[in-house]
Amino acid sequence: VTDRGFTSGLIQALELTNGDRFAAAIRRAATGSVSEFSTPMAFAESMYKRTLGRNPAPEERQVIIKVLGEKLTVDAAEDLLWSLALHPEFQLIY
Repeated sequence: VTDRGFTSGLIQALELTNGDRFAAAIRRAATGSVSEFSTPMAFAESMYKRTLGRNPAPEERQVIIKVLGEKLTVDAAEDLLWSLALHPEFQLIY
């Protein structure tokens, strides 16, 4: 009898944070997002809604402004996507 758990384990967590496939997906999403959004905050709000199902809190907005700056870059977008993927509110079990 095989049983598949409903929570991720250490192996899944390591693959998520260190795996090439997930890192490449984050990079592709960040690259595509730079031209799609008019402002860094529009990008952040969209990503928060897509990943966490909510808008960023006021404290999070202050951090987002500092991290993303005035012009959205691929590296900044990638940093935000990584922080959302590793956020405790976001769980990915694969």
